[in-house]
Amino acid sequence: MDLSQVFDADDFDDDDDDEFDDDDDFIALTLKPPKQIQSTQPTSNINTQRPTLNNVTESQQLPELLVAKGEIAVLRSKIADLEKARIHERDELLQNGQSEKETSNHKIMALENAVQRLEDERKFLTVEIKNLSNLRKKRRINEDTQMEDVEQSVPITPEPIIPPPPTSTNTIPKPKPPTIKLAPPRTINENSLFMDSILNHTIIGCQNTTMDFLSHITSSIPFQNDQDPSFKIDPKIPISTSILQYLVEKHETLRLDLLITKFSQNLTLLIQTIFQDSKSSKLSIPFLISLLHATILFRPSAITSETMTNLILFTVDLITHHIFIIKKQEDLTLIQKKFMIPAIQKNFINSLILIFSIDLLESLFMNCGNDEVLTQKILEIISSQLTQIFKIGFGSNSCLVVMFSLVETLLIIGHYDGFPEELILLLTQVLNNGFKPRENLFLNGMNRILGDDESCQLISNLITWDGVSDQPCVVYSKTSTCSRHEYHLINLQLRICDLFEKLIISNDDFNDQTTFFNKNPVILKLLVGTISKQQEYIFKSPRSDCTHLRSKLISSIIKNIHLIWELNFINIKTPPRITKDTTHELIITLSRIAFSANITSNEATDFLYQFRKFDKNSIVFNKWCEERAREISHLSINSQEEEGNDNDLNTIINAEVGLSNGLEFAYDDIVVELARDILEKCTTMDEADNLYLSMNAV
Repeated sequence: MDLSQVFDADDFDDDDDDEFDDDDDFIALTLKPPKQIQSTQPTSNINTQRPTLNNVTESQQLPELLVAKGEIAVLRSKIADLEKARIHERDELLQNGQSEKETSNHKIMALENAVQRLEDERKFLTVEIKNLSNLRKKRRINEDTQMEDVEQSVPITPEPIIPPPPTSTNTIPKPKPPTIKLAPPRTINENSLFMDSILNHTIIGCQNTTMDFLSHITSSIPFQNDQDPSFKIDPKIPISTSILQYLVEKHETLRLDLLITKFSQNLTLLIQTIFQDSKSSKLSIPFLISLLHATILFRPSAITSETMTNLILFTVDLITHHIFIIKKQEDLTLIQKKFMIPAIQKNFINSLILIFSIDLLESLFMNCGNDEVLTQKILEIISSQLTQIFKIGFGSNSCLVVMFSLVETLLIIGHYDGFPEELILLLTQVLNNGFKPRENLFLNGMNRILGDDESCQLISNLITWDGVSDQPCVVYSKTSTCSRHEYHLINLQLRICDLFEKLIISNDDFNDQTTFFNKNPVILKLLVGTISKQQEYIFKSPRSDCTHLRSKLISSIIKNIHLIWELNFINIKTPPRITKDTTHELIITLSRIAFSANITSNEATDFLYQFRKFDKNSIVFNKWCEERAREISHLSINSQEEEGNDNDLNTIINAEVGLSNGLEFAYDDIVVELARDILEKCTTMDEADNLYLSMNAV
């Protein structure tokens, strides 16, 4: 049978090969059904030949189908790549447009601020011009009135008739500019200012001035200075009257430095006379010390070196005689039960003398702190007495205001000859354990506010306000303590850390193969234990008002430990002396700091940003930390919506995230790096890897 009878020539055209390149024609051709064949041969022959022909056509079409499918897949992949490129290009265009929009908004805000500033300057200049014009008008009016007065005083005489001058074509001369007469500078009488400062001086927390207190107190004995006879105290009149008479008499005849010197000497001699007389009442001594404190702070540069030395020696001697109040803790409740009421106000007056004297010593060393020669000369004289005062003042029975002033004094004078290493251990114990507030000793002092209103009221209760007396009134022991003791204690511990840092840096004694911070391993053990305790306090109450202070205290201790470590490695090439249990505790505490920067901080930052978009003033994590962060960044706590909301929002977020609150934002980046550095020095690589895995395990 001829194949031309089975397939038409239209179905397969051998001359046209281009039709097989088109996918659509090829698919249509393969799907086209075969035509009916009219056969004249027997049926058996056809049946025997058809399977052979079908196999041939299928074998020819299979490669071509595979080629077509491959080309289709390639085209689809190209289409997908083009779609991805189109999406990427669209995202880039959107980002560029957003960034350009933000840049334009910033420029617009800057221009608006500039326009507002120029508008304010224009208003200010307008007001100034109006004021100057009004001033000129008033001056002209005054000149006219003066001329009229002169004309009225001169008798009227007939004036000769003068022909008018010929008109000239010259220009009218310009008026002369007004002259402004400057008043001579007023001379300030510093002696009068000094007298006003003495009259208006007030003890912190008291409503009455110091002179008001002395106006109701008399001296038990007469007093007169032989070197300065004009200063005398009459037992029949108030002490304030005698002091005021002396200042009125001397403030116009003496220079300021001589007035301060003589007045301070007279007060010193008066206090010594009252103190040495066993029968005399000490009621006036605290108020005289406060006047002496006001005298040295009025103009420190006017105090001579000799006067400064004498005042420091007098103050140290006064403190030495009253330091027994801290050393010997008396049971005032038992005294009350035995009806020994006068002993209570006597103890309270002695406490005032001690606290005011220590504050006076701090102020005196502060005034002569710049003169190192004078400071060293004074310390050589009083080193033994000063060391004894520090040992008792840093004891467990001490009070907050005394210890605060002594720490500040040590910060001023630093490491002196004869400085006992025992003080370092005592201060470290204060860091670790703290101390309880002392009854009747929770006072403000004269340099800082640490007490409460009830203690200040006890000072007023000592005075007989209805008359004049040299004896104190009956007062009773107060039973309550200030609720801010914890807050002030942490601030004191921060100042102790500053003192440690100064002592470590200023220590030059590395020839003994050790430093005084490394001689006793107990010091490092107590420092590490302090970190653990503060971390536990934060974990128990993360929203406390002292959380940010505790985080700051931990950071300060970490800096001191790192400083000790580094100085030992630099100078003696060995790590500090530390026990095994202390090393174990140190690794645990440092691991909490070194691995504190985790995903929680990032999530907290994102949440804070989303929250502040809608509310900038509400509390999110910790009220006190957020308020303190805004105060440090000079932001208003209740700031209203202002121009430049994006910048304002970013500033608030950066301020609140930058201050550690112990939980979401645990520690500063510098402290984290210091903790990791110490861990690297006291652990091996395997131990560090295990620590990282254990601290980051979910």
